[in-house]
Amino acid sequence: LVQGLQRRFRVLPAADPQEARRVLDSHPVDAVLTDLVMPGVRGFDFIEELLQRVPASPVFVLSACCEPGLRGRLEALGIRACLTKPFLLADVIGTLERGLGGPEQRPGGIVATRDDFRRS
Repeated sequence: LVQGLQRRFRVLPAADPQEARRVLDSHPVDAVLTDLVMPGVRGFDFIEELLQRVPASPVFVLSACCEPGLRGRLEALGIRACLTKPFLLADVIGTLERGLGGPEQRPGGIVATRDDFRRS
């Protein structure tokens, strides 16, 4: 996923929430793309933290199940979009571009948090 996103965005991958915090403390970002389920942290708690930490940057969530009730809870928190796995890279790119207001390259970056992002 990271390699595919890097064709359109500057991606700052983070293997876990702790690394994402370090990235966010040291780099400006235009958006955050995160999985809802990660080891060592409750997904909703981490999303709330992200929304407080980078209030001007939209948060996009990946989940194996973005059923309407979950999607509603996430949108009530303030996330920009929930993408259901499995997904196509083109769908992720399109969602990020729409959420960021267009396809142009951003000066900041996108933080992608998920252990398997780094291996993609």
